[in-house]
Amino acid sequence: MFEYGRLDQLFQIVRSSAFTPASKLSDVLGVTERTIRSDVSALNNGLDGYGAQVEIKRGAGYRLVISDAKRFESFLQSHDNEAAGLPDLSSPAERLRIVLSKLVMSVTPITTEALSDLVFVGDDTLQSYIKQARDVLQTYDIECIFRRDSGFRTYGREADRRRCIVNEVIDRDDPSYVTAFSAAEQMLFEGIDLEVLAQTVRECLSEASLSYSDYGLKNFMVHTALMVFRIKQDSYIEAAAPEIPVAGKALMDNLCRRLGQAFDLHIPSSERDYLYLHLANDTKFAIVDVDSTAVADSLDRMLDLICRYYGFDLRSDVSLRKGLNAHLVSMLQAKTATSSRVNPLLNTIRRSFPLAYEVTLICANEAFESSSLTFSEDEIGYMALHVGAAIERFAPANTNIQRALVICGSGRAALGMLETRVASLFSGRIEVVAATSFQGYLTFGSRDFDNIDFVITTIPLNDCPVPTILVDFRLSSQDVKSLSKFIEEFQGSDFFHIGRFFSPSSFSIYDEKVTKEELLLEMSNQLIDDDVATEGLYESCIERENVASTALSETLTLPHPLKPCAKTTRVGVALLRKPIKWQPMDVKSMSVYEGVDYTGMRIQVVFLLLLNPQDSTDVTRFYDLLIKITEDPRLGREIANSASYTDFIRVIRSAC
Repeated sequence: MFEYGRLDQLFQIVRSSAFTPASKLSDVLGVTERTIRSDVSALNNGLDGYGAQVEIKRGAGYRLVISDAKRFESFLQSHDNEAAGLPDLSSPAERLRIVLSKLVMSVTPITTEALSDLVFVGDDTLQSYIKQARDVLQTYDIECIFRRDSGFRTYGREADRRRCIVNEVIDRDDPSYVTAFSAAEQMLFEGIDLEVLAQTVRECLSEASLSYSDYGLKNFMVHTALMVFRIKQDSYIEAAAPEIPVAGKALMDNLCRRLGQAFDLHIPSSERDYLYLHLANDTKFAIVDVDSTAVADSLDRMLDLICRYYGFDLRSDVSLRKGLNAHLVSMLQAKTATSSRVNPLLNTIRRSFPLAYEVTLICANEAFESSSLTFSEDEIGYMALHVGAAIERFAPANTNIQRALVICGSGRAALGMLETRVASLFSGRIEVVAATSFQGYLTFGSRDFDNIDFVITTIPLNDCPVPTILVDFRLSSQDVKSLSKFIEEFQGSDFFHIGRFFSPSSFSIYDEKVTKEELLLEMSNQLIDDDVATEGLYESCIERENVASTALSETLTLPHPLKPCAKTTRVGVALLRKPIKWQPMDVKSMSVYEGVDYTGMRIQVVFLLLLNPQDSTDVTRFYDLLIKITEDPRLGREIANSASYTDFIRVIRSAC
């Protein structure tokens, strides 16, 4: 093993691929590309003298170059044996996993000394891990009790214990998760021959002609190993009693008979039911017949709603229809009243594809409402990937004409000359919305800039809410060149497309404490007063909040109405000097190892989005901006600390 655990992951990736771009390594390992460069340097230090080094090829990425095959093979065997036999104690997250697994899996009390010996930390550090573990266990209704004479012991239902192990202890984000049982998993299921178990599962599923993904197969193997291990500890699942079709019962009977023979144990009916539910979730095993015509009809309604609510006309996207229809049929076949397929990518999808997730969440549940079907957030996440890909393919025509205000302080004649020359020289590129003097400009209110992209002026302007370019009233050849370049750069920026969504009249800074409901009511009323929203906006926003969280990060949230309420697209902005708690994300679906407390977001930036379907392409750019803000804490702080609307727009423009 290398100096720290991430180097082992890095090594596994580069050794298994011809070339791996730095961006890919950054995404997989969850660190910056700068950290990747540092990790590669540390990895090469660890490989020094063993006949191999990691090198980078410009335009292709990192690769492992072997200079001495014999020496490297010897190192590889030693490294793999070491990795298979030792836990990775290089990070607090791994230590917490070990403490958590021991508390959940132990059938007898475990002392403080025994826990300390497991993770090689002192008592003070261990108490920190115990506190974190208790917080996690509480979300699964598992209580952790300490008694001086015996140590720690946990109390809770067996089903909750197993759910905790699978969600919090098993590292399903590891890039090599699907390839084999990891060293950590082998330690967790100590005493179970996992190779025998894996072979038994594969044979039974193959005989039943079941299809499955690599990820689904590994998930099912993990649940099977967990079942066998817990039965060995005399810890049995509570009765589940699902309705199992004949084919499913035959498969379960075959699998459980072989597992019983291989591991010398009796598998009761409650455990068979438990295993069957995971078989249905993790493979393409049909529990019920699905009316494909009804699915197609509901899919039609869903695509109609997406077009009507969001402006994305995906109804003719053949790839979307085919992929989403197949996915829905498969998902509904495996859907039962007591099970729901867990989506390990859910939080990544929420954060990285918020528009696709939102579109799918609202339109899918409404479209399938008549069939009495509702989808969990995990299921919505899977569907959102199909919808997101279709949105990427969607590219409606978009006008490139920009709207300008012309200002001249040299009299009416000069103003008329400037206006005429702009209109004639930039016909088809610039629409002059208005032409005025400087004094006339001073009378403009915040709403007067709602339909203005930028200002062409002969007078320097301070604190103008939109971009400005200074020219001479004659509009010389140099001015024409400068204005042309300005248009190209401005048009190429995202701010050109989304800047008009913001308005000083819909911007507020709250110095005093305010509740979530008070804030949404005030913002809604302001947007209605500005005549950009219809009545009922507040009620629709509250209805949307009750569906799922609109928080995109610890500090930023995006409330919006459940149904269309917009006369025009607008983003109301509220900056809160005293952060407030927002609707929490589902703690059970979030990884506690990210180091974030999701039980109460401390929101400082509120964007209330009104969407006009005609602005679908520009709204896509707005969501791209949101992703930048959520991924860059510094940018989020700059927005939250903006001292004025002008300051806020400056930060937004810099982010575009």
